[in-house]
Amino acid sequence: MTKIGVWALPLAAALALPAAAIAQEQAAPEGPDITITDPEKIPLPTLSFTETPADVGDYDKYFYFARANTDFATAFADIKDCDDLARNPSGKWKSAGAGGILGALLDSAMNEGPAARATRRVSMRRCMFYKGYSRFGLPRALWVRFNFEEAMVKKGEQERDAYMRLQARAAAAGIPATKELEP
Repeated sequence: MTKIGVWALPLAAALALPAAAIAQEQAAPEGPDITITDPEKIPLPTLSFTETPADVGDYDKYFYFARANTDFATAFADIKDCDDLARNPSGKWKSAGAGGILGALLDSAMNEGPAARATRRVSMRRCMFYKGYSRFGLPRALWVRFNFEEAMVKKGEQERDAYMRLQARAAAAGIPATKELEP
C-alpha cells in the first residue's frame, strides 16, 4: 500500500466523525433575532418560573448571571470577555508547526462534545464570579431561549452575539428574588 493509501482510511474516518455527530444532534430551538442591536429593544428573557426538583438538579447546567447596579453595556462586555476565555481554555493548534492535521484533530477533540460543554460552563462560571456576578438557576426550557451549547456545531459570530446580548439583558436586570446558587 502506498503512503497515501495508509493515511487515507484513518483520515477519512477522523473527518467523518464530526459529520456523524452533527447528524445525530437534536434540532436546536429557534435562536434570537440577530438583527436587534439596540439594547433598549432587546427583550428581557423570561426568568420567572415555578421550580421543580428536576430543575434544581440541573442548575449546574442551566443558569444565568446577574449583578446589581450593572448596565447592559458592562454586562455585555463582561459576558463577551468570559465567552472569549471559555471558548478556548486550552489554546488553539493553528500553526502547522503545532501539529498540522494532528493538531487540528486534537483541537477538535478538546473543544467539542460533552466534555467541552462542561468545561465551557465551568469557565464561564469562574470568570463571571470573578467579575462579581451571581448565578441563578433556570429550567432548561427557559435557558435554551437565550443560551447556547456549541458541541459539534459552532455558532456564527453574529448569532453568538445575539445570544450574548440576551444574556447581558438578563444580567443587567438586577438580582432576582430566587435563591442565589453557589459560584
